[in-house]
Amino acid sequence: MLKSIPSYFKPLDWELHLFWLINHSWKNIFFDYLMPILSSSTFWGIIIACFLLYCLGKKRFYLVIYLILALCWVGINDFTSNIPKKQIGRIRPLNALPGCHFFEDNVWHTRPKNFTPSKPRGTSYPSAHAANSFLLCALLGFKFRRLKKYLWFIPLVIGYSRIYLGKHYPLDILAGYLWGLVFFLLFLACYYWGETKYEQTNWFRRIFKTEEQI
Repeated sequence: MLKSIPSYFKPLDWELHLFWLINHSWKNIFFDYLMPILSSSTFWGIIIACFLLYCLGKKRFYLVIYLILALCWVGINDFTSNIPKKQIGRIRPLNALPGCHFFEDNVWHTRPKNFTPSKPRGTSYPSAHAANSFLLCALLGFKFRRLKKYLWFIPLVIGYSRIYLGKHYPLDILAGYLWGLVFFLLFLACYYWGETKYEQTNWFRRIFKTEEQI
């Protein structure tokens, strides 16, 4: 069933068990509608665009600058996550597992039981969705400290959706979170370096100061 997957990176037993629970046992009509939306970059892009327009309308220009910088950093995170994807070449569940439910071209599909994997390589590990959502929420939590405890729910939901949609294994999601964490730590390193250089400047304080309210 998994002959096309390199032997050093076949799904672990606990991965397969959790994958089948999410992709099969816990599958339901409500999630069939909800998960594609939560996993959609367009959906989150619209939310971010609306928030940016709201900030512009309130003339909170320094907040807009911070959000644009955060999005640029997430973009770099997304771009670099393709490096291990291509090097490792782990095949996505939808291209490896007979019986896998997956969402593609706005339609739900199920691999037949006699499905034979044909792709020699894939781009499953790590999950860019998990990495990007983790990093963006970490950056927002840095700026909006009061929202931090609520923001962490978003990467968890997006990670769940990627497994539900048949796009990733659980380990792909965890690796994505780790990739996002590394980039957040790099951001903190840059921030603390900048604080020693520009702490007294008005623009640095206004861009990076903690927001008490949205």
